[in-house]
Amino acid sequence: MLNISCGRTEYGHVNADITPQPVARFVKYEIGQRLPFADKQFGAVYTSHTMEHTEDPKAFYAEISRVADRVFPVYPLVFETSAYWPFHKWIALDLSGQKWFKNPFYSEVIEKKINDLDHWSHSGMCQWYFNKYIQPLLENPQFQSNRPAATQMLLES
Repeated sequence: MLNISCGRTEYGHVNADITPQPVARFVKYEIGQRLPFADKQFGAVYTSHTMEHTEDPKAFYAEISRVADRVFPVYPLVFETSAYWPFHKWIALDLSGQKWFKNPFYSEVIEKKINDLDHWSHSGMCQWYFNKYIQPLLENPQFQSNRPAATQMLLES
């Protein structure tokens, strides 16, 4: 099994990520490039919370499907609050890996800040951020008619 975007986890026979990780059997890959593996080299590929960060989740799904017989992606769906975090570029409509829409809350500035923090998602910061900034916007019926101003508020915070 290939564990793509492994972070510090060792779920696979091969663990791969875009940044060097302190795990066994590690292989570095480049964003947007063909994965350094042969067609159907693996029986399965597992990827957790990666597709929503890619430039093109359908292309990423096709590429991980190329290297494995079965694909097991984990990502937040449209009805989950975590799908709307501003560092997720895409929101999935279903489990097919093929139906996505751009996250209206996405901010490249916020994504950069988040990427600079280590263990951000495990520190409780994600839930704090959501509760403070995103939940009030989702509950505001005027958000859709005033989206540019709401997005500016996120960037200024």
